[in-house]
Amino acid sequence: MTGALRIGSIGSSASTRLLPRLLGRYHSRFPEIRLAVREIPEAEMAEALKTGNGRSRHNTRAG
Repeated sequence: MTGALRIGSIGSSASTRLLPRLLGRYHSRFPEIRLAVREIPEAEMAEALKTGNGRSRHNTRAG
């Protein structure tokens, strides 16, 4: 399986506490999937979801 998984996070709690462990396990099972986590304000996240624009200069590759 190949592709990309992009995750949006509102607030740093999930980004720093929960996601590293979960994404590490995910990457171990699916190493060909590119992972990206994006932490942005809620209003910007809502707009990105409405427009389908998940790209940002804030993207950080994980894994």
